[in-house]
Amino acid sequence: MNRNLLPIGLGLTIVLLALLLRDFVRGKVIIPFLNVVRFVDDLPQDLIWFFFIGIIVFFAYKTLIRWKMPGFKSRRTQVINPGQIEVLAELIRKANQGNYFRERLTQYLCDLTLKILAHRERLTPEIMKERLKSGTLDVPPEIMVYLQAGLIWGSPHHRKSEKTPPLDLDPKRIVQFLEHQLEYELEVSRDAKDR
Repeated sequence: MNRNLLPIGLGLTIVLLALLLRDFVRGKVIIPFLNVVRFVDDLPQDLIWFFFIGIIVFFAYKTLIRWKMPGFKSRRTQVINPGQIEVLAELIRKANQGNYFRERLTQYLCDLTLKILAHRERLTPEIMKERLKSGTLDVPPEIMVYLQAGLIWGSPHHRKSEKTPPLDLDPKRIVQFLEHQLEYELEVSRDAKDR
């Protein structure tokens, strides 16, 4: 069958059905529709607007009242804000899934390290960040490279096309370094109390 004949045949079928069913369509569809339009047109416009605004207010009230009812219990489980240990554990768990998660872990460990070192030195994290950028931070060289990578990836100006240092260092080494820093700080505070 020729493809050009199909639309023509379909059009002729529709015209033939329209002629045959003209009285049926007029009596069952068009006249009831026109009666409804005439009825609505005869109603005062204020009443129509009042009806539609009432429907909107009703649905808005039903939607908003659920959120404010004290006894309302959601079926969804409540999300509890995770602590730093949970965040770190999740980042370490996801680090094997790709570069994105490794970069996020590096950024997180960099920020955490800077905060811990700043607390130990009684300085601000911003000063420690400047020391890290200049390379004068008192950390082992392999940790310095890792932390500098965290600064690069954490920068809003970083582009994926830029060359960034590889993450050859295992994040566990950074965690061990942080543990050592915290243990040192604990020992110093104990010595200060004993004096």
